[in-house]
Amino acid sequence: MKNKALALLAAILLIISVLPVYADVEGPQLISTGEGKVSLLADTVSFTIGVRTEDIKIKDAQSNNKQQMIKLINALKENGIAKEDILTRYYNVESLLGYELSSGNEPKYLVSNMIYVVLRDVNKLDSVLDAAFENGANTLWDISFSSSKAEEAYQKALKLAVENAKQNAEALAEAAGQKLGDIIEIDQSGYSPATFDIYNNMDMVAESSRDSSLITGDVSVSASVTIKYSLKKGPIFP
Repeated sequence: MKNKALALLAAILLIISVLPVYADVEGPQLISTGEGKVSLLADTVSFTIGVRTEDIKIKDAQSNNKQQMIKLINALKENGIAKEDILTRYYNVESLLGYELSSGNEPKYLVSNMIYVVLRDVNKLDSVLDAAFENGANTLWDISFSSSKAEEAYQKALKLAVENAKQNAEALAEAAGQKLGDIIEIDQSGYSPATFDIYNNMDMVAESSRDSSLITGDVSVSASVTIKYSLKKGPIFP
């Protein structure tokens, strides 16, 4: 009997301790959003580069492509690109039969082999691209600048977003003649990575001279949050 009484008392105390929490949640509330942004200097660049070859014989087109790709990949490695930062992105063999016949030329085959490359020192971009085009590359796609410190910057952006949301909430509460209460819920509603993209398609021959100077600029990481606050009872609430 004594044990049952103690159990009942414990249950009552638990209910009493929980009630204020539910009272706060069910009371007047305010929802505020906030944003934070951190700018960074780009220190990493990625791009897609490769070789396109044509020949009237498919085997010759593939063989020539393979030889040029070997030269290209070796040149990238010699210029400091790690093996794990070179990945095959696109490989395609297509017949130019319809086009060539309509133009009166002999049918050809086109072989395209593209690799995705990550360069972890943007200062080497010019020399790496020069070496690539001198060693077989004739196609370049999608140069994208980013920062290796994006995750660290995102944590800072989150803090700024929370501070911004709180400032907005305080302004709204004050305008309504109320006081801001406790946080009920926080929602991390957005993430924008630190990238700056140059979407292009530069088809170049290895023998041609080129000015490869590119302006990297800054990249930014942004975060947004939505915070739900309770409002302390004021004049407009009974």
